[in-house]
Amino acid sequence: MLRTVLNNVLQEDTLPDLNELRKLWNERHPDETFSRRREFEKAYKAAFKAIIKPLEKLPDVHGLRNKLPSV
Repeated sequence: MLRTVLNNVLQEDTLPDLNELRKLWNERHPDETFSRRREFEKAYKAAFKAIIKPLEKLPDVHGLRNKLPSV
């Protein structure tokens, strides 16, 4: 989930289409699929709150793209 959130946040400036992200997640993670949009949204928001929100205090969050492996 971390990589999904980071990829989206670093590439987009708008709220993602969670239905599309859930579909992509389910295709890429067949052993950890989300059958309901609400479940995916909850996991996405938890990851965002725990990982991305604290990074907003950094001067250039988008600069992290070059510092994080496989993002």
